[in-house]
Amino acid sequence: MTVYVLGVLLLVSACGSSDGGGDGAKGDGGEKMSYESVKSSVDDLVSKILPELATTFKGEFPAVRGGFNECGVGPQFQKYSVRGELHAAVEDDAKAAEMIRGVLADAGLDVTIDDDQTVVATQGETRVVMGPAMGRPVGGVTILPLAIDSECQTYNGSDADAMREVPPNDYGSPVTGTS
Repeated sequence: MTVYVLGVLLLVSACGSSDGGGDGAKGDGGEKMSYESVKSSVDDLVSKILPELATTFKGEFPAVRGGFNECGVGPQFQKYSVRGELHAAVEDDAKAAEMIRGVLADAGLDVTIDDDQTVVATQGETRVVMGPAMGRPVGGVTILPLAIDSECQTYNGSDADAMREVPPNDYGSPVTGTS
């Protein structure tokens, strides 16, 4: 029984520390990144791919928002997430997936296409998922969902507090190929 209690205590102390569990996300070289660096990295990616996707599809992202979200047990577990929808005329989901793949590959991401419709791309610890189309086209417009997420990381307590104060980011409304 004592061994069981000690094991549980060790597990709880290793997972439950809000100030000592880690100082931030890891960069490509394994170094720690601050939450500001994680947000900046995602912001740079968003500014690179949204206009290209809008131009490629001759469509627009009417609203794209991002912010820090809890992703584990407790406020020190955070990821930066961006959500949006591309509104464009799409007649063939597989062809659209290939077009998305091309834009993301040109932006330097590692890209795969799942089920001929869903594009999954990564850049470091950031993951981009786009498609498949949501529902049937209405008035010639198809909605393609976009999700961008940094890896869920453990931050110290003061960083977790500061992240809660970061307001949601509106990436422009609308984002078009000419923005």
